[in-house]
Amino acid sequence: MKFIGFIGWGIGTVVTMAVAKNPFRPAFGIVPQVWAGRQAILDSYMAALDSFPGDQGRTLVISGLRGIGKTALVTELEEIASQAGWIPIRVHTTDRNPVETLVSSTIANKIHQIDPPAGRRITGATIAGLGGITTEQTQTQQPQPTLNSSLRELSDLLALHGTGIVISIDEVQHIDPEEMAIIATAYQDLIRDGVDISLVVAGLSHGVDSLLHHPGTTFIRRGVRVELQPLSHQESVDTLIITAAKSGIAFSQPAAEAAAAFAKGHPYLVQLTGSLAWGQAKRAGKDHIDVEEVDAINHVAINSLGTQVHQPELKYLTRSETQFIEAMAAVMDENSQAELSAIAQRLGKQVTSLSDVRARLLIKEVVAATAWGKLSFRLPYFKEYLESSQSNYPFKNFS
Repeated sequence: MKFIGFIGWGIGTVVTMAVAKNPFRPAFGIVPQVWAGRQAILDSYMAALDSFPGDQGRTLVISGLRGIGKTALVTELEEIASQAGWIPIRVHTTDRNPVETLVSSTIANKIHQIDPPAGRRITGATIAGLGGITTEQTQTQQPQPTLNSSLRELSDLLALHGTGIVISIDEVQHIDPEEMAIIATAYQDLIRDGVDISLVVAGLSHGVDSLLHHPGTTFIRRGVRVELQPLSHQESVDTLIITAAKSGIAFSQPAAEAAAAFAKGHPYLVQLTGSLAWGQAKRAGKDHIDVEEVDAINHVAINSLGTQVHQPELKYLTRSETQFIEAMAAVMDENSQAELSAIAQRLGKQVTSLSDVRARLLIKEVVAATAWGKLSFRLPYFKEYLESSQSNYPFKNFS
């Protein structure tokens, strides 16, 4: 905390204090102060909005592992569109009937904000002093709106300003495929008619793949598919240094290198490590972050990563899948790899009997095949979480 100044003493004294705030944002869906490794996607989307209706870049399908930054990227793309005058329409996959919510609430509210209905008409008037104007509520019979008609009505209003609509769907793996098919069909119909509209969907890779194989979503496959990758070591270092630079507590180069190495390119973990190390330095009264701060928070970061990232991943695994990864963690070597034969031995089973479980875990992107007969975990510190006494997940140590 740094003293800035004051105005007088006594009654009415105003003291202004500058409180250093943590600049890191380890929260899902919150846009980081410094983007890393995603600028090309943002620039490409901005260019697509300035292009013609139906530009391939306006249909964006984003996929990746948990914590890789999908939701934050969708939020930033919405902001880019908003800055250009476009109207974002969010589809919430937790809704029981997303299409109905869009028609009856979300889109209807946007239309009302842009073009409030008159709703009343004058039915009579009298001369001043003898009476006042009277009105009555008017009722005009309107056809039942559909998603298609609602989007067209909103689009017609925005066309007057040369802008359009952005439909965004996060966690798309949770949406009912039939509801998604209705949205995709309406989207395709509007594009064919030259309407300025964009669709941005994001989700776990296996969920996105499954959705795109649904007969009703064929059109979306023609969009731009973006598989988000981990940040490079240098991108992580730069993110840590630049983010902290103006916060009053800077990252030293060695500390940034150590934090980047620890985070293994995982965007959420980069933000989490930066945030915890920054807080550690602040509590110590320091104006910079050293390696000792990074080392001091590693165990806290791993536990938090487990709760926020690994635990949700484990929630969707079956008993046999959970047993497989626990055995895998137990037999991993110093290179964080496990041989399938060792996993089978640990479980007391034949290697051939594990092929189905292995295939499912590969599809769900929990594990990766690193070499013939060898596997590793896709997410960092998954082994550490499984073996932690603080971990909590279905079928834990189930025998």
